[in-house]
Amino acid sequence: MKKSFNKIAPILSILVTGILSLSILEPIIPLYLVNIGFSSKATGVLISILWLGMIIGESLWGWIADKIGIRTPMIWGTLVSGIILLGFLLAKGTYFVFITILCLGLFRSALFGPIRGYVGKHAPALKKAAFMGILIVVSGGSKSLGALSSGFLASTWDTTGYFI
Repeated sequence: MKKSFNKIAPILSILVTGILSLSILEPIIPLYLVNIGFSSKATGVLISILWLGMIIGESLWGWIADKIGIRTPMIWGTLVSGIILLGFLLAKGTYFVFITILCLGLFRSALFGPIRGYVGKHAPALKKAAFMGILIVVSGGSKSLGALSSGFLASTWDTTGYFI
């Protein structure tokens, strides 16, 4: 069991980092979109497009991980997602924002499916449920910590007038 956990621990740490960074930004993205001039309706459509990208990306990246291994999805899911998020700083036009948020959904989903598959493949046969449970706890904990810190950050910026 310890040998299997040592094999999965680095992958879980990448997942924690990815989820933490994404969950810090999730509460702020709608506020940022409204701040740069998008209406509430347009912001809702943009968030729906983000999730559409996630739906497509989860299956696509799982298939890619099955064919060529987990390394490529992990690199694209972390590095490219970070670069795409920087694209929001350059967001001047509506189309650019729509394309950016679709790409964010496509690439940030590269972490979730392949990591679940990796954990399922490398966990001991009699401990798969426990390892998947660890995966869910780690994911939920990092998402909660990121969202909590983001809430404090956004509240501070919003009340002082310095929001993004």
